[in-house]
Formats: sequence, C-alpha cells, structure tokens
Amino acid sequence: MKKTLGWLFLASSIVACGEPVEGPRGAQGPTGPAGPQGPMGSMGVPGGSGTGSTDVSISAITPSMVPGARTATLVVSGFGTHFKAGTTTVAFNDMNIKVTKVDVASATYLRVTVDVTALATMGNKDLTVTTPGAGMGGAEEKLTVQGGVVVTPTLMAELPLGQNMPASVPQGGLATVRFRNLDYRDNLFDPMNTRSLLGLSSVVGLVAPASANAVVDPTTFGGLVLVDALPPAGGLQVGLTSQTPLGQALNFISDPMDTKTPQVTARTPIALNDKSDSTNQSIPAPSSTTLYKFSTPADNYIVLTRLHGMPLGSALRFGAVPPPRVIGQMAPATGRFAEGMPFDTSRTIDMMGLLVAHNFLTYVPKGGDLYFAVYTDNLTGSANHSYTILPKRVVGAAISVKEPTTPDTPANPLLKNLAVDKAFYATDGMIEDASDADYITLKPATNGTLYFAATTNTGGSLSVQLLDMNCMAPVGVNGMRMANGAAAQEETVSSAITYCLKVAGQAKTPYTLILTQDIP
Repeated sequence: MKKTLGWLFLASSIVACGEPVEGPRGAQGPTGPAGPQGPMGSMGVPGGSGTGSTDVSISAITPSMVPGARTATLVVSGFGTHFKAGTTTVAFNDMNIKVTKVDVASATYLRVTVDVTALATMGNKDLTVTTPGAGMGGAEEKLTVQGGVVVTPTLMAELPLGQNMPASVPQGGLATVRFRNLDYRDNLFDPMNTRSLLGLSSVVGLVAPASANAVVDPTTFGGLVLVDALPPAGGLQVGLTSQTPLGQALNFISDPMDTKTPQVTARTPIALNDKSDSTNQSIPAPSSTTLYKFSTPADNYIVLTRLHGMPLGSALRFGAVPPPRVIGQMAPATGRFAEGMPFDTSRTIDMMGLLVAHNFLTYVPKGGDLYFAVYTDNLTGSANHSYTILPKRVVGAAISVKEPTTPDTPANPLLKNLAVDKAFYATDGMIEDASDADYITLKPATNGTLYFAATTNTGGSLSVQLLDMNCMAPVGVNGMRMANGAAAQEETVSSAITYCLKVAGQAKTPYTLILTQDIP
C-alpha cells in the first residue's frame, strides 16, 4: 500500500511540472570553416534567337588589345546574333579608328580590319556592331561592347642622360628626347630606316660641336629633335615609322600621358605676309628657334625667304668669328615638320665682300597655312642674331629630274638648256650612290641672282654647285655647298651665258630640287 502511494505521488509531480520551456538564446558563436565546394551544376539551356538584350550579345573580341598607329584584324564572336554579309557594319567611338573591311563568316562570327591612325587616343574603345533589320520587329540589331578594344602605345618615354625631369619645350622648339621601343620582341627598329611621323622631326644640318642628329638602335630612338608647330599643350605624343626585314612600313607611337615625355608649352607663331618685311626679328638664345606662319593661296608654290637687315645682326655677318648658317624646317598646315622639308640658306655677298642676307627656298605642294622654324647650324642664338625677314611667293612650274635608263653625264645632262624664266621644282630626284650626280644645263632669263636648293627627308647628305656649260669647271664665288638634309646656294648669273647645275650626294638619296631667279 505504501509503495503504490509513492508511485502515484511521483506521477502527480511530473504532471504538475507541465511541458519543457525553452530558455533565453545565448550569444552567437564564431562562424565555422567553409565546407568543401559542391559539384558543378548542369549547364543551363541557351536562350532563344530573339533580339532582346538577354538573348543577343557580343561574346568575344580577339585580340582585345591593338597597338596604336597600325592596322589590325579583329575577330568578333556573337551569341544569338544575326550578322549578315554586306549589311553588318562595325564602328568605334573614336573617329580616328577607321574600319576598312568587314568579312562576315556566319551569323555569329565576323572579321573586321581596322586602321588605328596615329591620331587615335590611347585606352579603352567602345565597339558597336550594327545589322539593319535583324532586330525585333525589323529593327536594327545594335550591339555595343564598352571598352571592348584597348589601344596601346608601342613607345615609352625615358629621361635623356643628364635630365632628372621631363623637358619643357615650346611648340616649334628644340628638345632632346629618348624613346624606348616597347614592341622590340616582335619588331625592332631598323636604324637606317626609322623616321619621324608625328610630334617631332629629327634635326639635320648641324655642324660640330653642335651636331646631335637622332641616334637610333634596334630598341631606342633619341637625340635632338624639332617639336612640331601645333601639338597640344601638355605631354608630347611621338610617332615613328620604321621598316620590317621585308621592307614593309611599320609605325610606333607613344602615349602623351607618359610621365617622362617632354611637356609642350603653347606659343603663337609670328605671322608673315607676302612681299612684306617683318622687322626686329632674331634667334633669341642658344638652342632656340623662331617660329613663323605663312600661307599660299594654292598648291605648288615656291617661296623665297630673305633674312636681311640694315645691317644684319653682328652674329650673322662676317667678322672675327665666322657666322653660322641659318637653317630650319618647313611644315604644312598640319604643323608636322616630318610632312614638310628641311631647308638651308644661301648667302648674299655684296660688292664689298659683306654678308648682307641669308636666303632659303621652299616648295609648298599644298596650299594653305605653312610654318617655318628657324635656327642656326651651330645652335647659337642671341640678340645679335637679328634680322628682317621677307618672304616672296610665286607659282612653281614642275619639271622632272628622274634619271633615264642611261645615266646622265657632264657630256649628256639630265636636262638640257632649261630656260629659267620662272620658278621650277622637281620632286623625283634620286642620287643612286656616292659616285652618282645629276646635271642640268640652263640659261637664266635675266641678269641677276640664281637661287637653287636640293632637300631630302631622309637626312642624307646633298651638295649643289653651279658649273660652266660643259658641266666641268666651277663658276661664281660661292662654290659647292654640301650639308645633311638640305643644301642651298646662289650665284650671280648672266642671261647671255649657259650654265650647268650639279646635284650630288654620299649615298642613295631621294631629293626635291628648287630653282629660281629673284621673285618680284
């Protein structure tokens, strides 16, 4: 009886306690380690061929990086696209990237050939593919990949020896530069055929000790250069052109945002007027230039520019120290000196043996604005390098000095009895080697001065000289003039006498010839 009452008491105690109650939640513990990666899920089903943004896209552009100032072929792959031969077009958000050819291989695959010009900016470019009528309801299918193509530089600026910061140089000024070839693994510079393309031009025609022509090896371009007349203020962008082992032209270009590139400052060129003196001019300081702007109303003009004075500054006259030659370069309306030509000056010496003027000839193939950068061949400059400048222009007459199959000789000149009754130019001259020379017999229309010059963009050596009618003996007082890039001379002549003009060089060199008497 007592045992039964004990069990009943225990059971009634359990019933009285009721259901268990959850206590308060404790603080959250630290996160446990990540578990192993789960298995890959099954591939989803591709979308349909509709034209909605979720159905159609550009899936790949190969290559996605292209060098500036070159051509390239890109492969564009699409997903659900409707590319169509003859109607699909490709465009970039940089107008200086030109699409030259689009080959559609299938509705989802095309090849596009592009010309990335030297004026295209560096960095990301948007590519847009448009196919008329391929979209929903007959709308155009227009697909854009933002930043899908990156334009990259192939030159990198370096600080020249002795510089600890980028040089500051005015437009049309002189600077020492050094650029590294970033594409050297695939495309080395050809040292004999590397030329300026954009931003600068090599300085030629200097004399020792100022001689500082551009130094080129397979991986480096450097030296003293003339900066273009119109580059934007800020970092200088430089373009070069070289040759592959197969003789094909290949361009290289730098990024103007390069932190070591020279910094260009703006300056206003001095405006010149035809047949009008501009006084109080000078080459103001060592290693400096004076920049001028002139114009011609049409193509194929000859400009005779005279630096004279009452008198010339003492540094440009005969004296205890021989005066330098005034030399320089001409640029067309683009302001790019590499697209123009270097020039040399001849000297006018009066009856008293005094040097009274320096004169240079330029041929202007395209009408419009042009620019002259003037400096000395020994890079001197001061207030005593002063002058008055007088440009005179006239329409030029074309002649050919292309050598025939049988080379010309003194006994059989290239041109015979040319009547110099106008200003002449020839753009097809060629010195074949150091043993070659071109001969032209001519007769002046009037008594007075005959001006003649030969110029080349290769920087090669040229010489000009006036001989007797047999192309043998020198005549006049100035003699032969030889220089790199351009050579100019003048002589007093008679209309009653026939003369011979000789042009020679030290190696194979193309040249332009300019020839005139005084321009009224």
